[in-house]
Amino acid sequence: MMKGVFLMLGGNLGDVSATFNQAIALLNASSVRVLRCSSHYITPAWPDPSQPEYLNMAVEVEWDGTPDELLAITQSVEHELGRVRSVRNANRTLDIDIVLFGSKLLDTELLQVPHPRMHERLFVLDPLCDLAPDFIHPILGEKLEVLRLSLKNG
Repeated sequence: MMKGVFLMLGGNLGDVSATFNQAIALLNASSVRVLRCSSHYITPAWPDPSQPEYLNMAVEVEWDGTPDELLAITQSVEHELGRVRSVRNANRTLDIDIVLFGSKLLDTELLQVPHPRMHERLFVLDPLCDLAPDFIHPILGEKLEVLRLSLKNG
């Protein structure tokens, strides 16, 4: 089982907290073992803060498959819970991103891990630091907490 796999959940349409609970149940039913969940964070929509606010959280999962298989499951969960893919950064019921897959580096047409902009986004780093502040970013070589603090102070 692969440990150190972190997903980010976000949404800004409907009862997002209830959607998160449903997503976690569906992930667990799909052989993705959810180990821990961060607190929920309310953040302005990005990149357009005039859209409804987002609710975000991180989850650590245990997974015994490939990153592509995990991506297929997360996209299936998104779809089942009402995610409609239209334009980039559109409002959504649920978004699930694979932000870290242990220390693995991936750069394919469908998936980049670690998430290429995670270190620039407090709405990712704040929840991740609830779970793994000492996790070392596999490319930048810094603890997540150091990245979070430099972004807050910078």
